[in-house]
Amino acid sequence: MSFVHFYCAIHQRQIDGGFDLDRESFQRLRLEPVHVFCPLCAKTHCYLLGDAIEATFESHELQPKAAARR
Repeated sequence: MSFVHFYCAIHQRQIDGGFDLDRESFQRLRLEPVHVFCPLCAKTHCYLLGDAIEATFESHELQPKAAARR
């Protein structure tokens, strides 16, 4: 399983899609639209699943930029 992340163009950072998929499902459903709430800009973004950034690491909470640099 892979956690699915997307890219917030407003803040130019990755956001957690809130779900994970196996590689087969990811490929099969890549043209499906998904709506993802962005905690950075407090809006819901619409993406195609194929626009996702597939991440194989564990999900983690987003931190402010200053805290992430430590």
